[in-house]
Amino acid sequence: MAAQTPPDPTRDLLRRGIANYERSSSNIRQYFYDRLTITRQFEASGQVREERRNLIRRELFEGVPVTRLVERNGQPLPPDERAKADSNIRRARAEYAALSAADKAKRDAEGARPSREIEFLREMPEALNYEYVDSQWEGPREILHFKMSPRPGYRPKNLQAKVFEKVRGEIWIDKNQSEMTKLDAEVFDTVSVGGILAKIEKGTHFLIERMPVDDNLWLPKLIRIKFGTKIMMVKSIRQESDITYSAYRPVKPADKAVPAP
Repeated sequence: MAAQTPPDPTRDLLRRGIANYERSSSNIRQYFYDRLTITRQFEASGQVREERRNLIRRELFEGVPVTRLVERNGQPLPPDERAKADSNIRRARAEYAALSAADKAKRDAEGARPSREIEFLREMPEALNYEYVDSQWEGPREILHFKMSPRPGYRPKNLQAKVFEKVRGEIWIDKNQSEMTKLDAEVFDTVSVGGILAKIEKGTHFLIERMPVDDNLWLPKLIRIKFGTKIMMVKSIRQESDITYSAYRPVKPADKAVPAP
């Protein structure tokens, strides 16, 4: 009988952490919140070419929870644009209400499919090696701190995960709840994610910070992405985005009488 590979406590902890991340991502619709996205595009010289600020708010609209744009570049939407958005929400709700039960179930299942972000993170526990650094206390929580580096010989299961071949960084995990509290990672060398079609450039940086919103659920606090990519070996894109979440509050049962778009 072949010997079994001994369990790896660190990878098991990471697997639980990613599973919890996926669970919480699917539960964010059970909360109202504000999401401020600041996006900057850069010239080759490093100067900011364009900056956009969008405030998205999950709130009640005519008694139904919806997620909608409420401000652009610090200013409320113009009345005509807001009226058009309101009309689109009403139309989407009416179209959903007119679906058969089978079509509603199909649409709901499609909406529940894992995002590309989740599919990408699912490979992280296997694709990287982890070195324990220390533990830190944040109030009553013990947070374990690890360094991450590529795992030699690992074969990614999808094209996106090839990025892990050139990633290093740090990750922090709540020991008792197996929740990822922070992820800070950088691409240290250019990596192809589509043959000659697309490359993720050296210096691409990811930062995720999360916070507990109740005893058993953690949700995003900050997501920062700074990346450079080259499409068809010609067009270069340099951009960074800061996505800040705030004002979490649970959606009450009375608020969920009608499915929201």
